[in-house]
Amino acid sequence: MSRQRLQHLRALQRDSVGILLVRAGQLWSERVMSLVNAEAGVAAVREAHLRIFPHLLVDGGARITDLAAALHVTKQAVQPVVAELAERGLVALHPDPLDARAKRVVLTDLGVAAMVHGTGITMRVQAELSPDLGQRDVETLRRILKKLIPLLERPSPPDEGRDRTPRRRPVAPRRRSRGRG
Repeated sequence: MSRQRLQHLRALQRDSVGILLVRAGQLWSERVMSLVNAEAGVAAVREAHLRIFPHLLVDGGARITDLAAALHVTKQAVQPVVAELAERGLVALHPDPLDARAKRVVLTDLGVAAMVHGTGITMRVQAELSPDLGQRDVETLRRILKKLIPLLERPSPPDEGRDRTPRRRPVAPRRRSRGRG
């Protein structure tokens, strides 16, 4: 990769609100997970857990297939994470009243308590960062994010009118073999 292309990429990412939000979210999650895990004395929470929990905040929980679709992964990828959470007592699996073959993943009381605790740690991180950010900027950020999240939760607009020309995807260069040995 050329140095010029890497510098161009860095410049693009420095100016991208989306990239900045993703990176800030990653760093925030890492900090919260580190604090939760340090308090627990074990790796109690992983990124996979954090991705599933928000989808369980609805009455009646969520089907595994719906979790997989929301996370853009396969049902097989979600099942072990759900099984791990169930083993820890954070979620329970209940029959789906609309489909006897399906199961719904529901937070248990312990799961809700764990999320309350994690949210408290999240608020502690916010309190630690607030003096450096300034209370006014924290309030502005909160207000903007409260407006942004519902916009991002809306379905994407249909593809009508969009350029349907296939885009060329970047391809990783092939590694040369070192010869036969």
